[in-house]
Amino acid sequence: MGGDTVDDIVSKFEREEAKELRAQGKRPPRAKRAAVAPEELAYLLIWYDSIRSGMPRGMEVEPISHCEIKAFRDLHSLDMDSFDVQMLRRLDGEWFKCLPKRENTPPAPKPA
Repeated sequence: MGGDTVDDIVSKFEREEAKELRAQGKRPPRAKRAAVAPEELAYLLIWYDSIRSGMPRGMEVEPISHCEIKAFRDLHSLDMDSFDVQMLRRLDGEWFKCLPKRENTPPAPKPA
């Protein structure tokens, strides 16, 4: 995958998945393209992934708290403003929407 872009890899995966579904006699879904984040905001995805991957994994999944964001900011000496914190919380809310629904699951965090 030397010089492949993310779009190239996704397209290849989608083609392979569609081929497998057709072989099973199933109709592949229409290709969905996720919105592409502007490069200027890529740092937020990196920060979010770092925060989320550092959280304990167990039976209960908790939303990222302001305290965890602050600890991450302080640990890495980052210059975060309220926009950054709000976007990290919104990303977490979107992540929670993708999780399977369970009883007693905490609600997705609401933007500040």
